[in-house]
Amino acid sequence: MRLYDIIRLGAFCVIRPMEGMIIMTHEERRIWLIKKLLSERIEYRKYQIPDYEKGQKDMLRSLMNVRMPQFISDEFLQVQDEYLQVENAKAGELA
Repeated sequence: MRLYDIIRLGAFCVIRPMEGMIIMTHEERRIWLIKKLLSERIEYRKYQIPDYEKGQKDMLRSLMNVRMPQFISDEFLQVQDEYLQVENAKAGELA
């Protein structure tokens, strides 16, 4: 289920959230997800979130890859879904 509409305006794309979507910028979603994953384990709480996009993306991917299966909130899943949908849309534009 797609939670956004992509509206093309010439060379630009505008992503318009659909009903029920949590309103955050793409960067805010990425940082929110990282903070939630870091807060799950005491040993991760000492890590700093990088200031640059690539470092944040690498950290998020790493945290998602090493996370063991366990309960996670619906809110987390919604924000993760919204974040990954935008990442997939961006990747599709580059292809």
